[in-house]
Amino acid sequence: MVMDLCYGELLHYIDYRANEQEELGSTNIALTLKETQFYVAEIVEALEYLHTNDIVHRDLKPENILLDYNGHVKVADFGTALDETKREQGADNVFCGTAQYVSPEVLEDRPANKGCDLWALGCIAYQVCWLNFVILCSFLFKSLLLLLLLLLLLLLLLLLLLLLTSLSLSLSLSPFHSLTPLPVSYWKDHVSRCQRIHDVSTNFIIPT
Repeated sequence: MVMDLCYGELLHYIDYRANEQEELGSTNIALTLKETQFYVAEIVEALEYLHTNDIVHRDLKPENILLDYNGHVKVADFGTALDETKREQGADNVFCGTAQYVSPEVLEDRPANKGCDLWALGCIAYQVCWLNFVILCSFLFKSLLLLLLLLLLLLLLLLLLLLLTSLSLSLSLSPFHSLTPLPVSYWKDHVSRCQRIHDVSTNFIIPT
């Protein structure tokens, strides 16, 4: 079998880009979102061709994805591929592939199908851009946390405003809210009334 000359695996490129990003101060970063979109799209195109011809790869992983001189994808290693037109009884239930990319149905000893390759593709996409996803989630989480803090601050200010309003209203309804002193004549009359009440009470005799 003859194929185009390839210059490495997708895995090697992922490791190279991760090391390059680490030298720039960004740890655990693999490919950018645009690079991920490019390689995932090319793998999807390859899988579409295989599945149209009833071929299930069953061992799709970055080590089995080669890159040509221009960086385009070549899917390789069809040693465990399944021809769905020539299924043998029990042959498609045999465990094969790499554990990190194996679909749930294969782990449960169920027949392999085209969905196995799509599961592996999802694992590859996660592997090459997982940190971008984590960064996005971290940004959204921090934004949500900031929004919640702002809402809490606004609620506290509203409660404080309501408390001040209630206090102001209660003072306005109090008979002693005025700070203006009462006139002296009021106190003289008050003392006179108290004196008269005292005199009446002392002159009152309870009959026996």
